[in-house]
Amino acid sequence: MCPQEGKRSSPIRWSTYTENERSKVDEERFLALRASYKKAVEQALERVPVRNGIARVHDLWLETAIPKDLIIELLKENKIRFPPHVKRVELR
Repeated sequence: MCPQEGKRSSPIRWSTYTENERSKVDEERFLALRASYKKAVEQALERVPVRNGIARVHDLWLETAIPKDLIIELLKENKIRFPPHVKRVELR
């Protein structure tokens, strides 16, 4: 969003932003993307095959197309809610 107008402009004109505003916009975009990836992984955990309470990161990758290293990073942050039938995710 453009801070001056209060609405989304397309495309973003970085020249109208100060350096501080640019970093704030980048941070907001990063957090929004992170939240959407987290949600996608949580939803995928409902759909991927689970064997003895263990899901595999490979199956999450196939289901979401999110890079494996990002999925692993999200899992290691402990912010992913597991459904009751999933006890853990095998990271190999």
